[in-house]
Amino acid sequence: MLGVTCGVNSIDEIGQTDFQIYPNPTRDIINFQLEESTLNEIEIHVTDIYGRIRMAKTIAAENDLSLNVEALPKGIYFVQLLDEKNLLGAKRFVKL
Repeated sequence: MLGVTCGVNSIDEIGQTDFQIYPNPTRDIINFQLEESTLNEIEIHVTDIYGRIRMAKTIAAENDLSLNVEALPKGIYFVQLLDEKNLLGAKRFVKL
C-alpha cells in the first residue's frame, strides 16, 4: 500500500507585486501600500478560507489604498490584487 502525504507550509503571501497590508489583524479598514503601481486599475478580491469571494472591488491604482472590511464576519481571509489578466499578489489577514 502506498502512502502519500501532501501539505502546505505557508500561504501568507504570493505573487509578483510587493505590497503591505495593515493593520493586521483589523476590525474595519485594511490599508494597502504598493511599492510600485504602473497600472490604471486594480481589482481587489477578498476570499475566505474556503476560497469563496466575499468582496470584490475595482479601484484606481495608487500607491496607498484602503478597503472597508467591517461587514465581514470574524475570521481569516486572503486579499488578492489582480490586473486585467494576472494575480499580482495575495496576502492573509485576520478580521477581528
